[in-house]
Amino acid sequence: MKISRQEDKKTRRQVFYLSSYPLILLSLLAIYYLLFSTLPVRADLISDGNTYLNKWQVEEGMEIAQKATREMPDKAESFWLLGKAYFYKGDYENALINISKALEIKEDTSWRRFFDFMKKTEEITKNFKTKESEHFILRYHEKDKILVSYVIDALEKGYKRNGQDLGYFPQRKVIVEIYPSAEDFNIASSLTKEQMEVSGAIGICKFARFMILSPRCLLFGYRWLDALAHEYTHFVIGRITKLNIPLWMNEGIAKFHETRWRTDKPKYLTPSCRNFLYFC
Repeated sequence: MKISRQEDKKTRRQVFYLSSYPLILLSLLAIYYLLFSTLPVRADLISDGNTYLNKWQVEEGMEIAQKATREMPDKAESFWLLGKAYFYKGDYENALINISKALEIKEDTSWRRFFDFMKKTEEITKNFKTKESEHFILRYHEKDKILVSYVIDALEKGYKRNGQDLGYFPQRKVIVEIYPSAEDFNIASSLTKEQMEVSGAIGICKFARFMILSPRCLLFGYRWLDALAHEYTHFVIGRITKLNIPLWMNEGIAKFHETRWRTDKPKYLTPSCRNFLYFC
């Protein structure tokens, strides 16, 4: 059977096209890789997530962080943001996992410092006990278990009364941590020893949670329930204002409300405060 010259050319053309398919496919894959693997980080997404977290809007920050890892799964910034969101949520284990992923992709000095800080905090708190109430998650060392019922009672009363006064009731449970030693509190609060010595700090509201030093650590103790109420007021103020408030006003409102959990009329002018004002 003879094949015409025209049919022969057609057959050769088909063979050429078929043999070219793998080459064409590889070329398309290479172009896709070059285009999409080198896309710049969506700065707006990372920036928005950071802004939410820095204003203690943890739910919004977490949502954006998860979106970033879906849209940019090969970018270190995505996992850094997700790790930070988990940290602000109080999930130290997942925070470390995600920031570790970010550092595997890209080494960054500031990320490394924050990772080391989080690792120390996780090591301190990994053996903490947890007690949940209607509106709070309390984390504490076994040595301080005697404080638990008093803490829950004071905070739940403060939740109700502060909410009535300031018009805000947190919808998600608020994390509270009691640290068993000055050294542990120093690490977890991120305060330097010099700052602690100068200010006499025994409590702080930071990273969308608040923490205090165990009253066991001071020779004569301190008004630790009022201190908890004081720091909770800072948390409420931070949520209402997104941290956009002068320090003096923030402290003044917290001081005014620190006894509100236990009295109808705030007793903000304690003897020590009166003495301080007298000599100012």
